[in-house]
Amino acid sequence: MESSDEGHQPVLKTGPRIKRDSSILLLSFMNMKKIYKRANDNKAKLLGMPQGTAANRLRKMIMFKFVKELELDNCYMCNKKITDIKTFTIEHKETWQDKSNPAESFFDLDNIAFSHAKCNVRRTIRDHPDGGAVLCPFCHKKRFVSQSQYYKIKARKRKTKCKECIKQK
Repeated sequence: MESSDEGHQPVLKTGPRIKRDSSILLLSFMNMKKIYKRANDNKAKLLGMPQGTAANRLRKMIMFKFVKELELDNCYMCNKKITDIKTFTIEHKETWQDKSNPAESFFDLDNIAFSHAKCNVRRTIRDHPDGGAVLCPFCHKKRFVSQSQYYKIKARKRKTKCKECIKQK
């Protein structure tokens, strides 16, 4: 802002200065983005994995430690001790998707339990509307698969052919 000769009223500058300021702001944003990317890459290199993955693993380790200390480490499904963090999962006692307020049901701590991963998957498949059936990605017919295959296919990590498609080779 400048003051004019008449009446000392401030006059706003417009034009090239605003464009220059916005381009400086854009350059600053782009530089910050590069700095954050570089910092995240360095953290990933130090941790051997992305920082988000490491943070989630740390949270799970802390939670598992407290679950064991509070003696809440019995599986909700089979009632056996959960001894390994690799098999430790959080489970909803009642499905939350078909509730009138799914978000509220999802975050309801009274609806949370802990279980073995296998027990959780068995229950999920049992309660799934398809009952463990998936579509063959090649012939598109419904077929039933094992629990381990079910989640591999659903997560699209692996496309497996049904028996009929394998025979047609």
